[in-house]
Amino acid sequence: MMHRINNGGFRKCLLGFLLILCSNYSSAAVPKDTVRVLFVGNSYVYYNNLIQMIGLITDSIDTKIICKKSVFGGSTLGDHWNGRKGLKSRQIIANGKFDIVVIQDNSMWPIDHKDSVLYFGELFCKEIKQKGARPFLYNTWARQKTPETQNAINLVYQELGKAQGATVVPVGSCWSKALE
Repeated sequence: MMHRINNGGFRKCLLGFLLILCSNYSSAAVPKDTVRVLFVGNSYVYYNNLIQMIGLITDSIDTKIICKKSVFGGSTLGDHWNGRKGLKSRQIIANGKFDIVVIQDNSMWPIDHKDSVLYFGELFCKEIKQKGARPFLYNTWARQKTPETQNAINLVYQELGKAQGATVVPVGSCWSKALE
């Protein structure tokens, strides 16, 4: 998964991601000084030290973002839901008192297994809402060899977001721009 990226583009993507997370609480009746976020996904979450970067950046703003993760390389939302590969995502959601849960499926699943993404995405969104958190969808990027699949990936996440009232974080589109 080695990509040559434009550092300025990557920083803009990360900043945009943080703005989306933080903006959801800036208009709240009672502003929050701490937002608890859980990332459920795979290497797309941990490979570039996303959680560490968010922590470093939020050290300089008023809202502190505390991030936790439930990840395993190559995993799908189905793996997370069914507790395969030792994943305990559902238990973490149930016990974590999170404000936001960011879910992300295997990068190829929206293309090859759309129904699975929609099915397990719906299950997770409903469970996340039942626990009082907001679901966010981490819209992944296309593989370097197949950039033409980005639109298909985006459409699946947009469909899921619309159906479940979840916020879609367009990481894939930002990543594509960072590669330009």
